Amino acid sequence: MNLEIGRVINNRYTILSKLGMGGMAIVYKAKDTKLDRLVTIKVMREEYNADEEFIGRFQVEARAAAGLSNSNIVNVYDVGQEDNINYIIMEFIDGVTLKELIKRRAPFRNEEITNVAIQIASALADAHANGIIHRDIKPQNILVTVQGFIKVMDFGIARAAGTATKTTGSHVMGSVHYFSPEQARGVYVDNKSDLYSLGIVMYEMATGQLPFDGDSPVAVAMKQVNDPLPDVLAINPDISDSLAYIIEKAAAKNTSQRYQSAEDIISDLRRSIDNETFTQPISTPKSQKRSDTDRPRRTDSDKQNKPRESKEKDIIDDNEKTLERKIIRSAVATGLAIILLISSLYTYFYFKNKPKEVLVPNLTNMTEEEATLALDELGLVLVLEDRIADDVVEADRIIRQTETVDTILLTGDSVHVFISDGTDKITVPNVVNELLNKAESIITESSLVASETPQFSDAVPLNVVISQDPAAGELVEPYATVNIVYSMGPEEKTVSVPNIVNETEAQAVEMLQEAGLVVGRAEKANSNTIEKGRIITQSIKAGTEVEEGQQVSFVVSLGPATVTATPAPTSTIKTQTMVVNTPLPEDVNLPVHFRINKLTDAGTAITIFDDVVTALPLTIEISGTGYVEYQVYHVNDDGQEKLLAIQNFNFDEDQ
Repeated sequence: MNLEIGRVINNRYTILSKLGMGGMAIVYKAKDTKLDRLVTIKVMREEYNADEEFIGRFQVEARAAAGLSNSNIVNVYDVGQEDNINYIIMEFIDGVTLKELIKRRAPFRNEEITNVAIQIASALADAHANGIIHRDIKPQNILVTVQGFIKVMDFGIARAAGTATKTTGSHVMGSVHYFSPEQARGVYVDNKSDLYSLGIVMYEMATGQLPFDGDSPVAVAMKQVNDPLPDVLAINPDISDSLAYIIEKAAAKNTSQRYQSAEDIISDLRRSIDNETFTQPISTPKSQKRSDTDRPRRTDSDKQNKPRESKEKDIIDDNEKTLERKIIRSAVATGLAIILLISSLYTYFYFKNKPKEVLVPNLTNMTEEEATLALDELGLVLVLEDRIADDVVEADRIIRQTETVDTILLTGDSVHVFISDGTDKITVPNVVNELLNKAESIITESSLVASETPQFSDAVPLNVVISQDPAAGELVEPYATVNIVYSMGPEEKTVSVPNIVNETEAQAVEMLQEAGLVVGRAEKANSNTIEKGRIITQSIKAGTEVEEGQQVSFVVSLGPATVTATPAPTSTIKTQTMVVNTPLPEDVNLPVHFRINKLTDAGTAITIFDDVVTALPLTIEISGTGYVEYQVYHVNDDGQEKLLAIQNFNFDEDQ
């Protein structure tokens, strides 16, 4: 069952790409959104969902593997079913199969073979200790991480050793190239079958080739049963004697001559690191036929000592012998005729069907069907080696072939190919002009990672994406980073407050506007020193740096107070309570430094309060006569003042 990219299983596992296909399941790379980690999902093929036996085997795989805890075994996290989808969640391994490494690099060095074999045997030792036989050990089921660590996977046909383990008929599974003889014969198997398969894997690492091959699985199976293991040293003389011995013993035909446990082979592998002397390799002596010279002969004395029989008996014996000789001659003649006929037929069909040499064609970019037809015309066989993701070659077309173009093969030979599963890269979505939160969600849902950079903009509204890199439509690896630049709105500018004291009101307004400031409240007050119509004081001290658009208030002189002919009554100094509870600027919190100035008739300011206040409202006693103005300032840490409020008091009024 092919699942579309982006599908979510169990509200948790998001499909990212297809990794490959096996005989029973399709394998996907996915993201566990709950634990924020990559996982591998094995999904049973759709054609097996109605087969209870296969479903049972699929569940056995999960239970068997989940019960194992070994650093060299791929972990199983979860198993479940959803919408007719049977799946297993496993650890995601970033690496390649041992089969791929063998194709690239074999033959391996002694120490490399030993290291890999010890790790595989360690996984098998743990499985066997838990009553589980893998039964499908082959390089395709062994992953090598980028750090060189070995992980054994796919317990798809493993069964508990204490239950029935007979492999028969159509239920033969795994790869016949790595089968033990007992598996090939369809008899009961045990842990030593896994050790035989390990021996074949080691042989392939040591030589770069399989010990047994044939035109069909049956032919290979027969060789597994009957043919002796080819001499590894004859193919690769660089293999140490001790390692060659271990390979031969692991792959012994007779289970009694094989290693009896994974621990035993680990022990010998560790000894082989120092090339310790081992006993002579196990060999199966060829059966010898007894020649005629080995048969006992009757001597003349035997004849002389034989009791004489009657003449009638001798005649009967002679007649019987004559008849016997006739029968033998007839049988020999018939046999020779049959042999001649068989020989003639063999010669006829041999020359008629004698393999012909053909050149391997270029299959790149063909579909599997096209390649099959092309090879059929040449008498060659197409073998699908694997399906892999590819960013260049279109899905379902051949990426590469193992047998290169113009290689000479014989009719009946196979050409191995790799077919594209399409790209596993992700198309970058367009998030320009989206709000920041929505853009982040779009990128995350696409299995990508968002990185944000703020930037002032007069044209783009606050928190709206200005640009992105990579651009929309580009193909990138899953979980690649997409850099998005979003708007912080217009940049706040600071300006210097001009000095408007002694300027006319019109001049003051013009100066404030030119500086980018807002004209605030214009109060009126008498002044004996400042000419009427000019500014007595301003709410923000001249030279102070403030944000553009800040409001500045000021007091305009009314000139000296009018003097009447009638003598003014003597004023009496009175006391009142001043309550300061003015709102603080948005960026200011308690405690706060207040400075309160009393404005005199002469236009000068007398500070009556200058201290830090920890709570509001602030209550202070003030005293004076007549009409008095009080200005409340906030003092910044750098000593700059900002007018917060102006309060007027008339001490002549009764309170």
